Amino acid sequence: MKSKILPMQYPAIATWTWQAGIFSILQANCNNVDWIYSNYIQLVANSFSNTCNLDFIPRGDDSFFACPLLYTQLIKRKLIKSFCNDYLEFIKKCIDQDNYIYMVVEQGCFLDYDSLPHDILIFGYDDSEEVVHVADFTFKNKYSFEKVPYELLIKSIDMISEKKDFVFDFKGGVLLLSYDKSAEYTFDTKLVRDSFIEYLECMETTDRFRSYRMPWRGETYGLEVYDTVIDFLRDIHRHKKEFDYRSLHNIYSHKVLMVKRLKYMQENSYIREAENIIVEYTNLKEQMLVLVNKFLRCMVRNNANALPEIIDSLLKIKNHEKELITAIIPKLVVKQSDRIFIDKRAQLR
Repeated sequence: MKSKILPMQYPAIATWTWQAGIFSILQANCNNVDWIYSNYIQLVANSFSNTCNLDFIPRGDDSFFACPLLYTQLIKRKLIKSFCNDYLEFIKKCIDQDNYIYMVVEQGCFLDYDSLPHDILIFGYDDSEEVVHVADFTFKNKYSFEKVPYELLIKSIDMISEKKDFVFDFKGGVLLLSYDKSAEYTFDTKLVRDSFIEYLECMETTDRFRSYRMPWRGETYGLEVYDTVIDFLRDIHRHKKEFDYRSLHNIYSHKVLMVKRLKYMQENSYIREAENIIVEYTNLKEQMLVLVNKFLRCMVRNNANALPEIIDSLLKIKNHEKELITAIIPKLVVKQSDRIFIDKRAQLR
């Protein structure tokens, strides 16, 4: 009987599966926060469907490939089947080699739903209990670490057709993630300054991703995402769209990270005289948490009467944040990079 559980820590932010997965893995494996605090500043939003999608980068599951601290391997399901018809054995061997597994499964198999295809992160197994350890939002309506019986997991994998495998713009597949102990990333003061400016000026930043994904039309960026979310809330109030709290929750996550980032920058002299700004941003974070909770109460009661008040508060938060970002930019310290790139091939000679 074998078992192995890879390190996981409850994430600092958890709005989307890919966000929570990256943070859970990184927080459990290293103390290097430089990549996190150098990124996750810009926001992008769209409301193409019945929901409002708001994230830190377009098509957020790209975050896995964008993180230099993770080694990623995307494998087609057909390829796995051709080499190893037993998905369970494949999963165990991947975990034995320190790989987390990200994939879509039919979670209706182990939850009270007829059908619920959803992405999930698998991070362990236990032969004595015959369970895998997984992380997702669907079990308790919040991100949680759970156990799923082997039999149900395999059934949930087999029920996913190519049409249901929606990750990575429906390319689908099984993504293996491992923490790369040799990876290096130092705090990027220039990227941080540029990102603050882009956020303040609502600049479209798809050029950072154009080499491998064409931009969608109709997306908003930076502070303008507030307007997209407000339009979405008005549609809910007019009964044109359904309740979905994730866009508001991700704005709250943005403020959580902003407070942590500013404190880190203050401690490491990447920003000057930011004490009052940190206090103001902390207040902003608390105001957003209040709004998220108000909205959740509206969802539970299926009552949209409080939405005009939420919209008014959200607009005030936007205007306040604009003032804070404007004050932050002149205080940033942009340092020359002192990173040394080592030619590892030369070391092997």
